[in-house]
Amino acid sequence: MFYHPFKKTVKSKAGKTTKRWYYWWKDPITGIQHQIKMDCPKETARLF
Repeated sequence: MFYHPFKKTVKSKAGKTTKRWYYWWKDPITGIQHQIKMDCPKETARLF
């Protein structure tokens, strides 16, 4: 399973835009693509 990290622009309730780290992967059994927000950018090193 390969993880693909990327940054996504998110708009807060107050109207500010920030960039958050996300990663996605495709489940080989079901073929469904999953997308999850990373809590900490340090997790990017864990994905590779």
